[in-house]
Amino acid sequence: MRSVLLAPLFATAGLAQDQVRVTEYMYKGAGGEFFELTNTGAAPVDLTGWSFDDSDALPGNVDLSSLGTLAPGESAVVTETNAAIFELDWGLSGVKILGDNVIGNLSRNDTIFIFDAALLPHDVLHYGDEDYPGSVRTNGEGGFVCDEAIGTDFPWSWRKAKVGDSQGSVMSLTGDIGSPGAYVATPCDTYRYCTPAVPNSSGWSAEIFATGSFEVADNDLTLTGTQLPLNQFAYFLTSQTQGFVAQPPGSQGNLCLGGTIGRFRNDIQNSGTTGEISIQVDLTALPLSPPVAVAPGETWSFSAWFRDNNPTSTSNFTDGVAVTFE
Repeated sequence: MRSVLLAPLFATAGLAQDQVRVTEYMYKGAGGEFFELTNTGAAPVDLTGWSFDDSDALPGNVDLSSLGTLAPGESAVVTETNAAIFELDWGLSGVKILGDNVIGNLSRNDTIFIFDAALLPHDVLHYGDEDYPGSVRTNGEGGFVCDEAIGTDFPWSWRKAKVGDSQGSVMSLTGDIGSPGAYVATPCDTYRYCTPAVPNSSGWSAEIFATGSFEVADNDLTLTGTQLPLNQFAYFLTSQTQGFVAQPPGSQGNLCLGGTIGRFRNDIQNSGTTGEISIQVDLTALPLSPPVAVAPGETWSFSAWFRDNNPTSTSNFTDGVAVTFE
């Protein structure tokens, strides 16, 4: 199984064997908002005394005790809708549902805090396509997390539900799409590697993220390079081969690609006052010679090169990100 080198945005305090995690959520839907909890561990977990809150982060605000004990692999749902109505809407049977939740309702950009019986944060998810550009917006379509990223609080690892996806997502009677009450472990389509990158003159290691859709037919992949030095020229690179070359000629950084490397030289950008660059990739014509169209099932890796002065003229690279396309 591929590893994901992602740093959590928030440290959770739950015991190692208590792997209760948020695995799906929808902040708005015709049938009401919801989020799903799954026991991803190997032992049952008693949720007596556990609680939930949104960005207010108040332990005890919404009591989860009525969900009882979650068996290994079992999921439960918390929703603002009446439990019986929610069950009918989604065609569920035997799923534990905590309904009529009118406290700590979710918004477009919000946080889901799960607290254990000791009132300590056990899991947390910061989300929102406005606060975290490029992450999913779950309006009428649930968002679910890929397996290796569970518990990392990394909103870009969440995928939008589609009917018939790896989760067995369906359309509810009210027209929402998701799979509340049943989480299926799904390998991540994207993972970062070759980290940490060599710090540049900003004092930071430059990073690359791949967001959007990983389905070739959608042609909707965005690459973003962050933590670059300000006001420097930069462009993205790609290859089907991962690699590691320390300090190529003229560089202080590490090149995380090997084999035949394509350069997005037609998309040279200046990092400006934000230290960021971003492009939408045309998957029908990656910049090799001749141009190459991405095919479903292929894995392509990406990085970015940038100029720097550290302290004299040099260059550097971001880390790498690999994307497996569908």
